[in-house]
Amino acid sequence: MAWAALAVARLTGLGLASLFLLDGLARAGEGIIPWWGARRRGALPRFGLGLLLGWLAFGTAAFGLGLTGLFLPSLVTMAGLALVACSPAGRSARSPVLAALAAARSLGRWGAGALALGAAALVPYLLVPEFESDSEMYHLALPWQWLVAHRAIFDQVPVVFHLSLPVDLGFTAALVLGDDRIAKCMVAGALAAASAVWAGRELAAGRRWSAWIGPLLVMSSLPVAWLATTAKNDVPAAALLACGAILQLDGVWGLGAVFLGLGGAAKYSAAPLILFWCLAHPPPRRLLVRCAAGLVLPGLAWPVKAWLVTGNPVYPFAWRMFPGSGWGAANVTAQMQYASGFFEPGAERLATLPAACVRVLAQDHLPILLALPGLLLLTPRRKSTMAVVVGLVASLAAGRNGRYLMPAAWLLALLIAAAAETGPVSRRRVLGWVIAMAAFARLGTAAATRAAWWPEAGRPLTAVLERHLSTRGEAARDLASLGRAPFRVLNVGEFRSYRLPARSVAGGTLGETPLVWSLVRASRTPADLRVRFRQLGAGILLHNFISTDWLATRYQGFTWDRRMARLYAEFCRRYLMVAVPPATCDYANGGFYLYRILARPRSPVSATVFFLPGAESLQAEGIQYNDMSPDPPRALKANLDLLALLPDVGSAWNRVGHACLRMNDVAGALRYLTPFGEAGMLDGLNLADYAVALTTTHHLARADGIIDEAMRRCPNHRMSLRANRATWCKLSGQEAYVRGDNAGAAALLERGLAALAEVPDGADPANEPGRRHERVFLTGMLGQVRVAQGNRAEGIRLLREAERLDPGAPVAATWRRLVEQAAGPARLALP
Repeated sequence: MAWAALAVARLTGLGLASLFLLDGLARAGEGIIPWWGARRRGALPRFGLGLLLGWLAFGTAAFGLGLTGLFLPSLVTMAGLALVACSPAGRSARSPVLAALAAARSLGRWGAGALALGAAALVPYLLVPEFESDSEMYHLALPWQWLVAHRAIFDQVPVVFHLSLPVDLGFTAALVLGDDRIAKCMVAGALAAASAVWAGRELAAGRRWSAWIGPLLVMSSLPVAWLATTAKNDVPAAALLACGAILQLDGVWGLGAVFLGLGGAAKYSAAPLILFWCLAHPPPRRLLVRCAAGLVLPGLAWPVKAWLVTGNPVYPFAWRMFPGSGWGAANVTAQMQYASGFFEPGAERLATLPAACVRVLAQDHLPILLALPGLLLLTPRRKSTMAVVVGLVASLAAGRNGRYLMPAAWLLALLIAAAAETGPVSRRRVLGWVIAMAAFARLGTAAATRAAWWPEAGRPLTAVLERHLSTRGEAARDLASLGRAPFRVLNVGEFRSYRLPARSVAGGTLGETPLVWSLVRASRTPADLRVRFRQLGAGILLHNFISTDWLATRYQGFTWDRRMARLYAEFCRRYLMVAVPPATCDYANGGFYLYRILARPRSPVSATVFFLPGAESLQAEGIQYNDMSPDPPRALKANLDLLALLPDVGSAWNRVGHACLRMNDVAGALRYLTPFGEAGMLDGLNLADYAVALTTTHHLARADGIIDEAMRRCPNHRMSLRANRATWCKLSGQEAYVRGDNAGAAALLERGLAALAEVPDGADPANEPGRRHERVFLTGMLGQVRVAQGNRAEGIRLLREAERLDPGAPVAATWRRLVEQAAGPARLALP
C-alpha cells in the first residue's frame, strides 16, 4: 500500500507539472497564426496542432536566446510566458488540454477506454528519470550544456550538436523546471497531439471507429511504445509529419507544408518520406510557392547556423561537397564503425532491401505489416499508401536503421484505420475489433520487454538516480567539488554530457577529429602543448577509461607516430595530476579519473602515469587481437611493442599482463601487473587480473586483499572474482590442512563453497568449467576435513556428493577409497 500511495503521489505531481506545461505550449501555438478555418475549430485538432506548433515555437525562441548569449533559465522562462501571453488563447479561461479531454468523450466509452488502456501501459516509464543514451548524449545534453554555458556553444562539441534540433531545445522547459521526466511527458504529449488531430478529423467525418483505432494501432508499434517514453525527438518529429499529411489530405496545403517542414527540421531522416509524399500530393499551382516556403522556412535557421559554423549546411553529411568543413574520410570511418552496430542487415544493398523492410516491419510493426495487403486492396487512397510505402523503403535505404521507419509506419497505421472504416457496418466492427486486439497484444509484448522498469517507478527518485548513474553520478559529484560553475572540463572518452555540472569540451567520440590528437600533432614541446590546452579554457580533464578502450579501434585512422606518443607521455607526466581517482568502475557507466591540468610543470616530474587520456588508439591493435578478433600471440606482440614505446605508462604494462594471462603465462602476467596494481591504478580489468595472477602463483596473503579490493571496485567482474575467491580458499584451506589446522581448513573451504554458491549455473559461461571444477574439489576436500575432524557421517556425505558431481575427476577414485576407509583412522592423507 505504501508503494502504491507513493507512486500515485509522484504520478500526480509529475502529471500536474506536465499538463501545465503542455497546456501553455498549446495556448502559445494556437495564437501564432490564425490558421484554422471552420473545420479546424474542433477542440481536438486545435489542441494537437497548437501543442506541436507551440513546442517548435518555444524551441526556436530558445535557439534565438542561445545565439544572443542570453540562454539563462529566467530568460528562457520569460520567453515561454511571453509566447503564451501574446496568444489570444493564453488570455482565455478555456484550457486546450481540458477542452480536448472533454471532446474525447465523443469517441465513446469503448474508444476512449481502449486509448486510455493503451496509454496506461506507458505510464510507469514516465515516472523514471531519463537514462536513454542518445538523450544523455544530445537530446537533453544540448539544452543542458547551453544552460551551463548560458549561450549556444558550437566549438568542441559532439557532431550531433550540429544537427537540426528545435524539438530538443524545447526540452529546455523541462530542465528549467528541474525534472527531465517532464521532457518524457512532453514526448508522450506529442503522441497524444497527433492522435487528437487524427481523431478530430475522423469524428468530424462521422468515422468513430477509425478515430480511436488509428492512434491505438500507432501505439502498438514497438518503436512508438519505446520512444514515446524517452526524451528523444523521434516521436515529436513523426507526430509533426503525421499532422502535415493529415492536413494536406484535407486540402489544408499551406499549413500542412509547414508541419511537414517542421517534421523534417526535427529529424533529417524524415526527408525521404517527405519527398515521396510531396511527389504524390502536389499542391495546386497557385499555392506552390507558399507550400515550398512552408517546407523550407521552419527549419532554415539550423542549416544556416551549421553553414556559418562548420562551412557545411548539412554537417556532417555531404562532406565531399563541402571539403572545408573539416570532416573527412577518417571521420567517416570512425563514425561508421560506431553507427554500423545499429544498421539493419541487408539495408545497404538494393537486392536485399525489400526483405530488410519486411523483417523490420515484422519485428517492430507486426499488426501494420499483417494489415498492409488488405490496405492496398481496400483503401480509396492507394496513391497515398504507395507514397508512404516507397518512402518507408527509401528511409531504410538512406538511414539503414529500423527506427527511421517509424514515421512511415505511423502514417500506414492511420491509413489502415481509415480503410477499415469503409464498407458495411458489420465488416467495420469486425475489422475494428480484430485490429484493436492485435494492437493490444503488441502493446502487451512491448510492456513485457520493459518489465524491469516497473519496480523502479515506485522507488524514490534519488535512489533510482544513484542506482542507474552509478560511477557517472559519482564523477559528476566529484567534478562539482573541483570548480565553481560555470567552468570547462575537457571530456575524454565520455559520450554523455547531460548532468555534468560543467561545460563539456568534447574530446571526440562520434567520429569527430580527436581533440587531444589534433593538439599534440600541432605541438613541438610539452610546454607548447600546455599552451594549447590552456587555450581550451579547461583546467580539469575527465577521463572515462572504459569508453576510451571502446573508442580505440574506431579512431585508428588518426595515427600517432613515435614523436607524438612520447611528447604526450612527457606532457602527462609533467602537467597532469590526479585530482579524484575512481572509487569503482562499471561497464555500463564507465570508470573516471579526474585530472587537474597544471599551469606549471610538476616538481619533481612524475616518473610514470596511469593513462594517456585521448591517445587510446595507440592500443587499438592489442585490443583488436585480444577482444574482437582473438589472436593471443598477436595481441601479446602488439602490447609488448606498445610497452616498448611507452614504458612509463601504466595502461601499457597492464595490457601486456592481460595478454600474458590470456596465454596462460601467469608468472609473466604477475610481473607486468604488479607495478601499477600495487600503485593503486584501476583500469577496469587490471585488479581482477592481478588477483588471478597472485592466487595462481600462491601469493595468497597479498591475493586476499586484492580480491576484496577488486570485488568492491570492479562490480562487473564479481562473478569471476567469486570463482577466484573459491580458488584462493581451496589453496589456503589446503595449506591449513597440511599444517593440521582442521578447523581453519574447514572454515576456508566453506567460505569457498559459499562464494561459488553466489554464481548460479551458467551465469558466467566463460568461467563455467573452472567453477564446476572448484566446486567439486572444495566439496571433496571439505569431506576429507570433516572425516579428519571426526564428523564421519558429514564427511562421507560430502565425499559422495563430490564423486556424484564429477565421477570422472582425477581424485574420484581417492574419494571412493576414503569413503570405504571412513571407519579407519581419522587422519587421512590428501589426494
